[in-house]
Amino acid sequence: MYKPYAADNAVPFSKLFDLVGAEDTGDFNYHLGQLTDHFVRRTDTGYELSAPGFRIVRALIAGGGTENPTLDSTRVDHTCKRCESSVEITYEARERVL
Repeated sequence: MYKPYAADNAVPFSKLFDLVGAEDTGDFNYHLGQLTDHFVRRTDTGYELSAPGFRIVRALIAGGGTENPTLDSTRVDHTCKRCESSVEITYEARERVL
């Protein structure tokens, strides 16, 4: 089993290919190459996640990469300087089209 926090967590290409379940080694190699040097790094023993790669994986596991979270309004200890009403904050993620 792959253990991402192990001291040596590199996975050889053939094992990674099998784990992903890809059908074509050429296509898999191309896409792995697109990730290499930023999200994945190549070592003498295989491929491993880089720090940005770990952040992406953690965000996906937490749902941050697949959901648009919304937080309910929350009153904060602040008064509007313009109208002197209490201030509430809220957060709504918006989908960004690239």
